Amino acid sequence: FQEKLSALLNKEKYKELSLKDLNVKFTIEKGNIIVEPFKMKMFDKNATFSGKQGLDQTMDYLLTVPFERAEVLSMLGNLSAGMNTEGEDVPVGVAIKGTLTKPSLGLNLDEAKNVIVGEVKAKAEEKINEALYAVADAIMTNADELLRANALDLAAMEKSNPMYDRLLLTTERLEGIAGDMRKVSELPQPVGELIDERVRPNGMKLKRVRVPFGVIGVIYEARPNVSFDVFSLCLKSRNACVLKGGSDAYNSNKAIVELIHRVLNGIGINQYVVDLLPAGHEAAQELMRAVGKVDLLIPRGSARLIKSVRENSLVPVIETGAGVCHTYFD
Repeated sequence: FQEKLSALLNKEKYKELSLKDLNVKFTIEKGNIIVEPFKMKMFDKNATFSGKQGLDQTMDYLLTVPFERAEVLSMLGNLSAGMNTEGEDVPVGVAIKGTLTKPSLGLNLDEAKNVIVGEVKAKAEEKINEALYAVADAIMTNADELLRANALDLAAMEKSNPMYDRLLLTTERLEGIAGDMRKVSELPQPVGELIDERVRPNGMKLKRVRVPFGVIGVIYEARPNVSFDVFSLCLKSRNACVLKGGSDAYNSNKAIVELIHRVLNGIGINQYVVDLLPAGHEAAQELMRAVGKVDLLIPRGSARLIKSVRENSLVPVIETGAGVCHTYFD
């Protein structure tokens, strides 16, 4: 056993096997010796052992023992790229099969993967929240730049236009946008949340778990604040987003996305988790035909815009409401 374990792990030190504190409990059922899970000292570490053995000497055991973190990361390969090799030991399963005279050993890294994947997710969440806070801070640091770009859009629109106020950015509005982005960062991480779980009569276990869509395209009108809103919500939920704002707000949106790109590059996140399409209807048409590249399309704006996207998009669409409008006669 020691020879096979040492060869499996490629470590000479595991040839010297020492077991302590054994307290084995077992039952015999239908010709099998069932060993209940028990703890023991192995290589001076807390290990667990369980499984079964047939009277014909066939074995099906699982030994779980903590290994040094650096060793486990080496076993996991690319999954653990960039992870810190220092830290607590990580549990690794060793599947023991074959027979008593010819045992075969294999690694069961499921538990180790769960540990490392959990750490990767936590690290990713920290990075996402860091990015959202950094962008929120950058909004106010670069407020003058954003307001100058917004002024170019405003200059091309009549003040009497009902869309003028929606297009308008002010210092106060930027402060509100930055505050909302910080609130998004403080929301619980939705990815991986278990929504529902049930067992069918035939024993099949079903789970409903939240996962990212992938790449989300959003078509919206002259509301530059939506660019920040979509970016923050998509990043928090681990989706990439492609923005197609109204042509009336192109200068504002361009300055916003350029600012976000600078911040993301500064903290080591790929800037293209958010991107802005050119102005014009042609870009919107291309977005609606981007099957296989865009996973979901969301129109945000007037009933006319929503209707157009719903009728022309080849990409799956989530239709938002056009608003609740009431007319009162007195």
